[in-house]
Formats: sequence, structure tokens, C-alpha cells
Amino acid sequence: PFEGAIEAGVGSFMCSYNKINGIWSCENPETLKHDLKEVLGFKGYVMSDWGATHSTSIMAGLDNEQASADWMDDELISAELAAGVTTQAAVDDSVTRILWSMFSVGVMDEPVSTWDFINLTKNVTSDVASDSARHLSAISTV
Repeated sequence: PFEGAIEAGVGSFMCSYNKINGIWSCENPETLKHDLKEVLGFKGYVMSDWGATHSTSIMAGLDNEQASADWMDDELISAELAAGVTTQAAVDDSVTRILWSMFSVGVMDEPVSTWDFINLTKNVTSDVASDSARHLSAISTV
């Protein structure tokens, strides 16, 4: 399923709470950095699930933490950079992956001067979209 999602151009994956071979999913370099990014060639970013981050795991392949930022805040990342635990290249790679995902779907195409916050209140859901989401959910549930 991961390879198919990458081929379809997915921009992000979410790591979860569980452990894989004894290592927390969101700090597992084998699955995130090696398998997903190097072997499968994923260009997007990996986001943690809420509360699934147990360390500043940039070097393991985690690119972004949910908004709580318990581990990936500027103070902790700066300290790790200063200590040589995290590299600037890894931080740059994470930022590049996040921006690649945004640019690939046109997030940056609309000039700020044309943006109107009323857009946040618009409901763009249609019966066709809802039916499609339900169908896809039903056929993909394991």
C-alpha cells in the first residue's frame, strides 16, 4: 500500500503509536528513513500521530510533529544541532520535504493578497465526494 500511495503522489505519511521490532514507529530509522524514503523513494514528509513522538527523531526520518511540539520545538532542535546529535542537513531535508508536498498540490499558487479567511467556512463536500469516501473506506478496511 505504501508503494502505491507514493506512486499516486501522496504528500505525507503518518507514523503511529506502536513499536515496530521494538522501536517506536515515529523514531524507527529502518521503516521511515531507509524503507520509505530511500528504498521506495518517497519525496514527501512523515508526520507523527498525536502523542506518538518520544524523541526529536529527525535523524530517524520523522519530519514533523503534531502541534504539541513536545520534541520538535526550536529550543530542542537548536540544542541537538549544537551538540551534533542532529545535522543541519537532516533539518533541511525535513523542511524540503514539507515544502515539496505543499508546492506539489498548489498550496503556494494563490497569492496571499487574494486569500480571504471566509474560505475556511466554505463546505466543499458534495454527495458524490462523500459517497466516494465511504466506498473507498469500505473496500480498504482490513
